[in-house]
Amino acid sequence: MVLPIKQLKKLYGWKNVEKWHVFPSGHMNTNVYVKADGAEYNGRFYKTRSKTEIKFELEMLGELKRKGFPCPIAIVSLNGEKITTINGTNVVCFSFIQGVTSQPRTLANVRKVAKKTGELHLKTAGIYISSKRPGETLGEFKQFIAKTKSEFIGLIPPFSGKALAFVQSELKTLELPRDLEVGLVHGDIKPENVVFKRGEVAGFLDFDLAYCGDLLSDVASAALWWSITRSGVKMQNLTTFLVEYNKVRPMSVSEKRHFKTALLFQAVKQVYRYPYFVRHKPRVAKANSAMFLKAAKQIKLMDLRIV
Repeated sequence: MVLPIKQLKKLYGWKNVEKWHVFPSGHMNTNVYVKADGAEYNGRFYKTRSKTEIKFELEMLGELKRKGFPCPIAIVSLNGEKITTINGTNVVCFSFIQGVTSQPRTLANVRKVAKKTGELHLKTAGIYISSKRPGETLGEFKQFIAKTKSEFIGLIPPFSGKALAFVQSELKTLELPRDLEVGLVHGDIKPENVVFKRGEVAGFLDFDLAYCGDLLSDVASAALWWSITRSGVKMQNLTTFLVEYNKVRPMSVSEKRHFKTALLFQAVKQVYRYPYFVRHKPRVAKANSAMFLKAAKQIKLMDLRIV
C-alpha cells in the first residue's frame, strides 16, 4: 500500500515530518515509525480490525496506563478522534516507546518477560472493559475453524490440508475448565512485541489481539513464544518462564493442572493462524506453521509438572 504520510501530517497537525519508515515485522497490520516536530509516533494501519475492535484495544490501553503498566497510548487527532480513516483503512497514531524489540530468547530475557507478564496479569485480573471484542478462547477457536476450514484447506496445498487434519484431530480432545481466573489476555507476547531498554523490559506493544478471558491462555502463549525455536521448544526456557512468572503471580492449582493443555492449544492455534492470516506471504506462513506443528507434537510428549 502507498502510505499517506501527508494525510497523517494534516490529521495530527504536524508541521514537519523529519523521517518515517515501515516496521519490517507485523503480518496483521502495517506499522509506521514517524518522527514529527521532534516527537516519535507509531502509526498503525489496521488491515483486519473493525472500529469496534479497535475501540476495545484503545479503552484497554487507557486502563493499563492508569494502572501504571508501560504500553502505547493513542494520540488524538485535530478532529478530536483517536480512530481515523484514510482511504477506507482504520488508522491510529500511538505514542512511541523507546527501546529495541526482537531480542534473543536468552534465559535472562525470558526471566524479565515472565515477570512483566505476571505484572500485567496482576494489574488486570478481573478487569472490566465496556467495549467488547471476540477473543481466541478454545471454544471460540473451534467455532472459527468450523467457519473457515473450507477456505483454509486450499490456501497452501498440500500443506494446509495436512495442517487442518492435525488441528482438528487435536481439538477433539482439548478441553479447559471454565472456572479459570480471568483478566486481560494480550495474546501475542512474542519478541517482536516486547521493548527492551538498557537490558530491561520497557513495555509491551501490539495489543490488537487482546481480549478479556482466562489468564492461563496468556501465560501459555507467552511461555511458548519465548521458548520456541525452529528445532522445537527449549525446555529450560519454558520452565524458567514458569518459575519467574509464579514469583510475581502464583498460578492456581487448576492453572497448573491444565497448563500443558493450554500450551498445546496455543501451538495448535498458531499452526492454523499462520496459513490463514499470513496467506499473502505463503513461504513465511508455511515455515511458521510448520514450526508450531513440530512444537505441538513435542508438547504432547512432555511430562510437565508445575510445583
